[in-house]
Amino acid sequence: MGAVAEFDLGIKHEGMYWAHNLVTSGMLKYTEYLAAAVLIINLNYWRENPNVIDEGCNYIAQNTNCDYFDQDVLNYCFGKNYLHMPAKYNCWIPFERRVTADTKPAIYHYVSQSLRMDGRDNFNKLWFKYFAKTPWFNVTAFFNVGEGARKIYNDLKDTALRLSILMSKKRRAFFIQPANIESIKQIFNIDEDEEIIVFDSQDAFAKMIISLKEAQGRKFFYLFVPDFRAINEVLIKNGLVKDIDYIDGMSLLSERFGVMAGTFDLVKAL
Repeated sequence: MGAVAEFDLGIKHEGMYWAHNLVTSGMLKYTEYLAAAVLIINLNYWRENPNVIDEGCNYIAQNTNCDYFDQDVLNYCFGKNYLHMPAKYNCWIPFERRVTADTKPAIYHYVSQSLRMDGRDNFNKLWFKYFAKTPWFNVTAFFNVGEGARKIYNDLKDTALRLSILMSKKRRAFFIQPANIESIKQIFNIDEDEEIIVFDSQDAFAKMIISLKEAQGRKFFYLFVPDFRAINEVLIKNGLVKDIDYIDGMSLLSERFGVMAGTFDLVKAL
C-alpha cells in the first residue's frame, strides 16, 4: 500500500501525536504514522489475502481508546511497511495556506473545516470550480446557502442578546494564551480588576476549571484557546454549561482582528 506520512504533511512536532495510540504506545515512530485520506492499494494482494486487515481490526477492538479507528487499523497493518508517497498526493489545505496562496498540480485534502465561502482564497475557488461540474450544483444549493446565511445572521443576534442577559450582575473573566493577552485586553477593554488566567500549561487549564466552578453565577468566562471544541467537551464533563458559564471568545472576533470568517455552516448547507 502507498500513502503519505502525516509527518510529511506538515505535522512536524512529536507532541502533536498525543492522540495517536499507536505512536504513544511505542508501536510506531511519529515519522512513520500514515494518513489514510489518499491511498494506493495493491488490489490483487488484498483479494488474494482477504484477512489482510483482520489483525488491525482486532487491535482496535481491544484498544477502544484509539481516536482514529480506520487510520489506526491501516497503521497497525502497514505502518512499518508501506510506500511513502510525496506530500503532493495528500495536501492538507490548512497547512498549504500557511506557506502559499496559490494552487499547484496536487491532490488537495479539504480536511476538517478548511473550506469556506470566501472567493478571495484560491483553494476555495478551486473546490467550487469542480463542485460546479457536479449534479449537486443546482438551484436548491443556492437557496440552501441563503437559508444558511439567514441562520448565521439570526444566531449572531441571538448571541448578542444572550450575552447581554448573561452578563447582568456578573463580572467578566478571561482565559488567554500569553501571546494574545495585550491584544485581547485592548479589544475587550479589560479592567485591571478583571480576572485573567494565562493559558500556558495543563496546570493553568485545571486552574480555569476550578475558577469556573467557584464563579458559577458570578462570573462569565471568555475563552481564547486554539481548540475550543476539545476544551468544551472537558468543561461539559465537569458540569459546566457553554453560553451560560463561558463562551468561545474567538467566535466574537471578526476579520478586522485577523480571525477568518466562519462560513463553514454555509458550506454544509450546500
